[in-house]
Order: sequence, then C-alpha cells, then structure tokens
Amino acid sequence: MSLTVKSIASLAFLVAISSLSLNAEGYGSRPHGNGKDNSLAAVANSISDQELNRRIHKQIDDSWYARGYRDVKIHASDGTVTLSGSVETEKDKNEIESSIRNIEGVKALNSKRLVVKNANPKERSTAREFPQDRFATQKDDQLNRKIRDNISKGWLWDSHKDITLQTSNGIVTVLGNIDDAKAEEKLIGEIKKIEGVKSVISNLRIQNKNYKW
Repeated sequence: MSLTVKSIASLAFLVAISSLSLNAEGYGSRPHGNGKDNSLAAVANSISDQELNRRIHKQIDDSWYARGYRDVKIHASDGTVTLSGSVETEKDKNEIESSIRNIEGVKALNSKRLVVKNANPKERSTAREFPQDRFATQKDDQLNRKIRDNISKGWLWDSHKDITLQTSNGIVTVLGNIDDAKAEEKLIGEIKKIEGVKSVISNLRIQNKNYKW
C-alpha cells in the first residue's frame, strides 16, 4: 500500500503526540514532601518484620540497661513498632523509646501500651523536654521526639531548642523564630531526611532578613 506525503506527515504527528503522553506520565509534577521518590524509597527501605525485630532486639540486648526491659514485648509490622508490657520507671520508658525510634527501618513507634510500674507524677511532668511540641497521635508524638533526637545535636541545638513542632499524620509544621533564611533552609532540610516525615511546613519567622552569607 502506497503512502502519500500527507499521510506520512499525519502518522509522524500521531507518533510524536503518543511520545509526549508517555513522557508526561513518567515526569509529571510531584507533591512537595521529603524530596524522595516514595515508590523507590519503599522498595529500597523495605526490610522484613523479622529483620527489624532482630535489629531492635540486638540494640536492646547489647545495651547495659537491658535488664530493665525483660518485661517489654516488641512487635514490628511494616516499619511500625509497638511496645507493650512494663518498665520500672519513666526514665526507662524514655530510654527504650529513644533507642528504638532511631533504628534504621523504624517508621513509627507506638508505646501507648507500655506501662510504667513505679509511675511518679512529678517525674512524668518533667519528662517531656519540649512541652511546646504538639501532636495528633501517639505515633506523631514519637516522630516529634525522633526529630528532636536528630536536630538537638551540635549547632542545631542552641539555634532550634525554642521552636515548636506540630505534627499530624507525619506532616510536620515548624513554628517559632529563626536567625535567617539559610538557617531555616538547613533546619527544614534536616527534618525532611528523617524517616517517617511525610512533609514539612515552615511557619518560622526570620529574625535577620538582611543577613548575608
């Protein structure tokens, strides 16, 4: 069958349109979040529940304070770790929470069912180091604490100890004052890297808008 010049041009046009459609599907706009391709991250970071349990038990069993956690039960499912049972003091609870939530592969931590045997109301009231932080669920509370664990180091500590974290379903809103735009950018960047953070909203007030690096 012979093709005219006109029909060849029409065919080429259709092929070009199809190619553009395929490219649009592959490189469309993405929601602002932690800057990661979530589908690829899920594959790369997917470790089995058995492996995550192994990592947690190794971390706890190798610790000098492991004896205080004999009555703690640990269950991991799809990156979410649930603690149940009992510990002796509020300090013991805080230590095991901090140890577990920073293990690679832990996306969320739920310790609502972990009971403190010798609960001291005064100790509990002073246990929260950043009382200004707010959260929608117990998992969001642990995510706030995980963020604090990571940003309360080095130069970040003095600069950001007075900010407020408000977290709901993994979405973190940061409020308060910060020195300059560069410091804001660095802080938000550090928070986005933390496993479990879906996106970050900055409501920070920049104090020195004319500061130049």
